[in-house]
Amino acid sequence: MIRFGAALAGALLLSACWADDRDGTVMVRPSAAAPGGFRLVSTLATPTYPKFADLTGDRSFASSCAKQINNTMPPGYGAATLPDQGLAFAYTDATQVWAVTGDGLGLSFGPANVDTSLPPGFQAWAKPGMGSFVDRLRYQTVGIVGIGPFEYMRTAQVITNASGASTTYNCIIGVPTEVSDVPATSLVTYQAVYGGSGYRTIAGGATSPFPLGRSIVALQADLLAGTVTATIHFIGTPASGPDVDLGTVTGTAAIDPLTGAYYGTSWSSADMTGVTGQFSGRFYGPQGKETAFVLTLAANSAAASPAYTLRTAATVIGTQ
Repeated sequence: MIRFGAALAGALLLSACWADDRDGTVMVRPSAAAPGGFRLVSTLATPTYPKFADLTGDRSFASSCAKQINNTMPPGYGAATLPDQGLAFAYTDATQVWAVTGDGLGLSFGPANVDTSLPPGFQAWAKPGMGSFVDRLRYQTVGIVGIGPFEYMRTAQVITNASGASTTYNCIIGVPTEVSDVPATSLVTYQAVYGGSGYRTIAGGATSPFPLGRSIVALQADLLAGTVTATIHFIGTPASGPDVDLGTVTGTAAIDPLTGAYYGTSWSSADMTGVTGQFSGRFYGPQGKETAFVLTLAANSAAASPAYTLRTAATVIGTQ
């Protein structure tokens, strides 16, 4: 996973001063052949990454997840999990069975449960759950129009009523970037898209669902500051009529210098108030080529007419 930020620089410098290369760096002293100040040199080989589609054998994935309770309108949203604290997905090659655990779940899906009803880009399974409910597991190859499919990460969705209520877990999994494999530039900009729906509740009135796929996302990682910043302009697409501008928020997440994962709860907005929520993500592939995070958010309109609350849970994906 990527290791970034001032905390990283300090940790590397300290370890190098003591000639300790456990972090994959050593301090090189100036000499006649190489004059100048001290410098840090990596002792680690450039890592290689299998593409997700090329993974074989037994494998397991930790995840970040956003949980949606489907039995109410608007749906209830659980907080986005910390990185790697969402559902766990494990595949046993000998039996071709996927096990899904975490949050009280203990589900398994095998060859007899393969669901072929979804379009290309999905791997899917369906099996009887509690009562007449059908539990589902889906992996999706995601991408951005004009760029193509992502190679190192996938979205994973679990739909179940094992807890007694219909619940959807939207998660991200993949081949994480190694901490030592830092991009060449300290300010990394990603082309990003928003995948999810929102619900607008008018004060004293009805709740309306809005697909939010046309929302505009600006996503950037500042490796020196150790932060990821996401600015999301929410645009809702109603069943009929023109798109609806639902407001813009900016969130900031801190990158963990030990794991390279990022998590944030800090929000600002010029046209929305009371913004609360979390976003939890990771970098995937060589030098953080791809990134993704799950999001749970609620915010109120700043304007009094109409006054409304927006709630959404989603997945944002980005690529350099």
